[in-house]
Amino acid sequence: MKGEGDVVSGWQNKLQSAMANVTPASILAKQTRGHTVRASFTLRFGSEADFTGHRPAAELLDAVIARGTKHHTFQQLKDQWDAMEAQVGFTSRPGALTVSVQTTRDQLAAVLALVDEVLREPVFPQDQFEIVVKETVTELEDRRSNPENQAYLALRRAISPYPVTHPLYAPTTDEAIAGVKAVRIAELKQLAAMLGTSNATLAIVGDVDTAAIRPWIERTWGSWKSPRPWKRIVRKYTATAAGDQVLDFPDKANAMVATAQAIAMRDDDPDAPAMLVADYVLGGGGFASRLMSRLRQKDGLSYGAYSGLQLDPLDTVGSVFTAAILNPENGKKGMAAMLDEVTRFVESGITSDDLALAKQGLQQKFDRDLSSDGFVLQLLAEGLYLDRKLDFWAKRYAAIAALTADQVNATIKRHLRLDALVKITSGDKKKL
Repeated sequence: MKGEGDVVSGWQNKLQSAMANVTPASILAKQTRGHTVRASFTLRFGSEADFTGHRPAAELLDAVIARGTKHHTFQQLKDQWDAMEAQVGFTSRPGALTVSVQTTRDQLAAVLALVDEVLREPVFPQDQFEIVVKETVTELEDRRSNPENQAYLALRRAISPYPVTHPLYAPTTDEAIAGVKAVRIAELKQLAAMLGTSNATLAIVGDVDTAAIRPWIERTWGSWKSPRPWKRIVRKYTATAAGDQVLDFPDKANAMVATAQAIAMRDDDPDAPAMLVADYVLGGGGFASRLMSRLRQKDGLSYGAYSGLQLDPLDTVGSVFTAAILNPENGKKGMAAMLDEVTRFVESGITSDDLALAKQGLQQKFDRDLSSDGFVLQLLAEGLYLDRKLDFWAKRYAAIAALTADQVNATIKRHLRLDALVKITSGDKKKL
């Protein structure tokens, strides 16, 4: 990356301006096909104590809160969304509820007004609550028999161990089903009563009439105070305890082998740029990556193989994982090949050619992403919450561009530990 000016051009200068003027609401007005506009509205509420023992209710809140208000039934809400050409989704977790909106310029104000009604005046009708519980249990039961889903869940549980009552606890599928069935409407009402905009952020991107919508936002949500303080639930790093797990799924056609390791790193760590390059070379760079080249192209063992790097912006709870999807008969060979490739990667590192391809690939991906309104909306929303401007990303890619292979290899050795890998094999055990 040559510099911030090379990344930000044309309408992207407006993005830089929107992010530089961080307020609880950021609006990026730009021309879009079909006069489309997108919005992301996050309300943060409660504290760890409020969600201790109530994680299932917090995770179910999103599916039930939009099932009826004092003025509209669930069907009437659906008809209204359709009439306004709106796609509206709710996502909840302990401590936050996010509303995602896509509509058109002329309908935005009306859509946001209906969102406001859903958030402030939900009634949680019993019949709709029972439908949501039934649908959620059915979905969880489907996941229970999915080798890939269960492998990822096992990795998550190994990387982020919390007490069973903690809001961040990752339940087994059976525990999740039991938790959903135990939720009561009174819990949901109690959580909804905590909502307010004292700690909310709103990002809007697209063909929006800023002069008209901003006063509405300030008038409607500027005075909606949260009834109690919000305190972020802090994530805690736990060093990975190495081990092997074999998950049995009789008669399933596909299997998965995977590894993971927790690393004490945030996304603004000085080593983060080098770790992004390392992940790209190992398995994040598609067909050119080490894992794909070895397991699919060379050994013919898997349909696909990849790696992933997850870094949190606030807590030092990073993780690195590798995974491959394959036939159960190739399970042992696939795991052996994956571990061999990871071992070579840690011991020998990357080459200057690897580094050049990674730099180019990472920069090109970011440049492509900047052309996506969905990605830009995410940048704005995160920027509001984290007080992060566009120059954060300019500095990140400048740091990547300045890396040497020796620096990346030193970072790999510093953070990746072969003796800390959790190894998961998930599939038909007889064939494995």
